[in-house]
Amino acid sequence: MEKNLLKKILGLFIIIASMTFVSAATTFSVSPLTLTFTPSDNSESFTITNLGSSPLSVDLSLPTINGITFTASGQTSDIDPSNSSVITIEASDIDFTEMEFNEVLTGDLVITDSSNSSETEIIKIEISKNEFCDYGDPGNDIRVEIKDITNNGIGDDDKWYPLDEIEVKVKVENKGNEDLKDVSLEWGLYDKDSEKWIIEVDEEDEFDLDEDDDETLTFSFTLDNGDLDIDIDELEDSDYVLYVRATGELKDSEEIICDSDSDEVDINVENDYVILSDIKLTGETFCGSVVQLTAKIWNIGDDDQDDVEIKIFSKELEINERVEVGDIDSFDDKKLSFEFQIPKGIDEKIYPLTLEVYDEDGDLYKNSEDDESVFTVLLNVSGNCVVIPQAKIFASLESGGKAGRNENKSYYYK
Repeated sequence: MEKNLLKKILGLFIIIASMTFVSAATTFSVSPLTLTFTPSDNSESFTITNLGSSPLSVDLSLPTINGITFTASGQTSDIDPSNSSVITIEASDIDFTEMEFNEVLTGDLVITDSSNSSETEIIKIEISKNEFCDYGDPGNDIRVEIKDITNNGIGDDDKWYPLDEIEVKVKVENKGNEDLKDVSLEWGLYDKDSEKWIIEVDEEDEFDLDEDDDETLTFSFTLDNGDLDIDIDELEDSDYVLYVRATGELKDSEEIICDSDSDEVDINVENDYVILSDIKLTGETFCGSVVQLTAKIWNIGDDDQDDVEIKIFSKELEINERVEVGDIDSFDDKKLSFEFQIPKGIDEKIYPLTLEVYDEDGDLYKNSEDDESVFTVLLNVSGNCVVIPQAKIFASLESGGKAGRNENKSYYYK
């Protein structure tokens, strides 16, 4: 019985193997098996090699993909044994502006031996918008480059946190022999894992650019609900890509050309991280006056937080207070309001006032980079003069609601 079962299994294996063997052509081969068309390349080639002992002729069945047609050129008949022929496939006009970034359209190019219809090979044709540009630049007439990324929030230039304000400097150059007109700079922030834009492509200034000239532009955005195209609590601890592109028209030939640049960044979303923002001092700041300190307490971590506490202190200003904040849900905020009197008889100068944020265990909040949640605001005490309090500027968020409702920033992160 075991022998009969073994024979059946062996027989089935032979049938499957033979089916696999006859599924591809044996009289010829093709290479490569995939042709990819992109904004910078609408012409691709493949090679047919005659593996037989007599001249080879083949028929090509070209696909139509979303209305896009293809044409072929090259020798397809009387290819001598052991010889090869290069076939070039060109696509009709592809409107990449109608495609999503990283979208791929596919179809099959079927090659058949003219004298034996069972001898076929299939080449996959892909139309891929894997470039940020919608148009190519065969003459390399335009060049765009991200020159600098500055994080004005609590993170680093290449490692960001929710609520960080990012400033980007971009240089656009005309490297060709023609003036460029209607040059537009566009940018977007892309999540590689979800393959979605978390900030949809946005257009900045439009300008003309003379031959051998260049233009430097700066734009900024904040990782909050004001600028993000997703809710801030949907941010993942992941890798993102900042894309920029410059698209312009050659003044004489009216050809549209494009160049792009990109920079990878990390956005960190901690489990437990509470920070302060929009720290302000209001009131007259002479000796003996009463000053009000206000701030926003933001939970920018994934987890809800219990029993948050703020310590406010300045030895020279004789302040040493603890403020119980209580519970704060993930990506929610609470208001901090604290009044104190400036001591009489102190020197007229700038005094630092330190604020520290503690968790339910009495530990300072810190992120994965070991940056502690400690903030300093500066108070300028000047006799009986009324002065606008001076505070280092980093982050400002409007009162109430979810994180990220406003773009202004105003705190100093220590």
